[in-house]
Amino acid sequence: MISQRMGHNMKNQGAGPAMEETTVNQVGADVAVQLMLMMLFACVSRLAEDSDAVQTEVRDRLLEITEAVSLPSVSDDLEPEEIRRAARMVISNVFVGVSAIQFPKHPV
Repeated sequence: MISQRMGHNMKNQGAGPAMEETTVNQVGADVAVQLMLMMLFACVSRLAEDSDAVQTEVRDRLLEITEAVSLPSVSDDLEPEEIRRAARMVISNVFVGVSAIQFPKHPV
């Protein structure tokens, strides 16, 4: 998804050095936010008795909110359903990453 968006931005907006740097910075920021969200949800769910249930409940609720929230007009080129689809993909990817995070075992 990230590489697709990067390629899309580069094709549609020109591939000059300033645009390339802006695109790389935006993609880097997106990746950093997703990684921080993964770690945050992993830490929170680890505190629960049933971490898988917490992750599932939060993911499902976020997906429900994605469908219900009123989206601001971002661009004439983007349809709300495209934005919702991208949001659903990011949410799903974040929670796949959460499941993959392994914390070291600490002696109690």
